[in-house]
Amino acid sequence: MAPRSKVTPATVARSSPGLSSAPGATVPVPSAARGVDERPTRPRDTEAPPREPAGLRDPSAGEAEAEVEGVRFRRGGRVRIRPGEDADLHARMLAGRSARIERILTDYDGRVHLGLTVDDDPGQDLLRETGRYLYFFAPEVEVIET
Repeated sequence: MAPRSKVTPATVARSSPGLSSAPGATVPVPSAARGVDERPTRPRDTEAPPREPAGLRDPSAGEAEAEVEGVRFRRGGRVRIRPGEDADLHARMLAGRSARIERILTDYDGRVHLGLTVDDDPGQDLLRETGRYLYFFAPEVEVIET
């Protein structure tokens, strides 16, 4: 094992070009270390946040209807839940039950998500009031009535 060398100010000064150990010598300190923020700042002409453009829809409201592979889904329409073989246990427990479409959302990839409330669920009113739905993809449901 190699012996450890003692680090002194003189050895640091010798190994670091540009540093001087002479009395009164100063070492340049970066502005970030001095607590100075040199990032460009935005002019503060107002303290108010920017306003949304007029007529902008609330994206959380969803669409009124959507068409997927020739099948039309409408908010308020009834569907039967038919999850696929690869669905999780919670979705498979709902297989064959009827539900109402409460929300239709489209993601950035263009996939349609249907927010449902199960018809014979005693807590469906609470779920509807709080905006908590069971989401399924369009191929996982079949339309009963639109």
